[in-house]
Amino acid sequence: MLVIHDLCIVFNPSFPNEKVVLEHFDLSIESGQIVSLVGESGSGKTMVSLAILGLLPEIPKSVKGQIFWNEIDLLSSSEADLCKIRGKEIAMIFQEPMSAMNPLMRIKDQLDEAITIHQKGIPFLERKKKITKALQDMQLANIDRILDSFPHQISGGQLQRIMIAMALLNGPQLLIADEPTTALDVTVQKEIIHILKGLKDEYNMSILFISHDLGLVSSISDKIAVLHNGHLKDFGTVDNILYQPTSEYTKNLLASMPSFTGQRKLLLHKNEPKFIPESEYKTRLEKRLRLIDNAPRILEINKIKVEYPTKRDFLVE
Repeated sequence: MLVIHDLCIVFNPSFPNEKVVLEHFDLSIESGQIVSLVGESGSGKTMVSLAILGLLPEIPKSVKGQIFWNEIDLLSSSEADLCKIRGKEIAMIFQEPMSAMNPLMRIKDQLDEAITIHQKGIPFLERKKKITKALQDMQLANIDRILDSFPHQISGGQLQRIMIAMALLNGPQLLIADEPTTALDVTVQKEIIHILKGLKDEYNMSILFISHDLGLVSSISDKIAVLHNGHLKDFGTVDNILYQPTSEYTKNLLASMPSFTGQRKLLLHKNEPKFIPESEYKTRLEKRLRLIDNAPRILEINKIKVEYPTKRDFLVE
């Protein structure tokens, strides 16, 4: 379905500030699979998704390799052909729904526009029915109020569900979810994950789930790819990644995960460097704090006072 082969992305090539974003990156997603791409900030995760959609930043860059979508090479496709695929065959949920939506358009107008761009000629009542059904699938209440609202009038959790509904309006075969649970509380995160898994089963849709949270992706994925500094470190089933990782980076990543026992499970071999002992860590910390205390002060504030005037007898009946 989606095959990425030997993808290399370099920003500002041949310049002093050249940056290698991805190097010899390979990934494949089969129909109906959830594949998670996990890595720390700046590892290149989002660049993978933008390369798939042909939305890389408009700066000097070198892009090599192949991205096959149903045997079509997206990297060599024209912008007109990509426009037919984006939002219809491949949809994306962006990391920040508030910045991804138009602040000057009501929710109903933005959802309606998502349909009319790719499915021209559909009557208004049919579009409205389709939009209502999509929001109901997201387990949203007070749909009429939501449709008539602007993005800033909606909570973060609701707005993320609306973004998912918008992405699914045209029945995509692949959904790219870029950190869809960022800045949401744990309860809402769990609800979003549950919704995505249900939609995958209902529509036999593939999902590329992008996250920095290895624990989170292990609960939703069929396969996991671990990315670090633009290099693919591990790729395999959830069990393989969690219990038989091949790269030292993945082992350290797993060792840093919180545990119910309060202890980190170190998977490094005996002849490999482990984390520094607690005593040495405390020594380093104390040394660092002394350096901070002796550093020149940039800003100093003394005896600051802030008052908030209230109405007289505010707390008296």
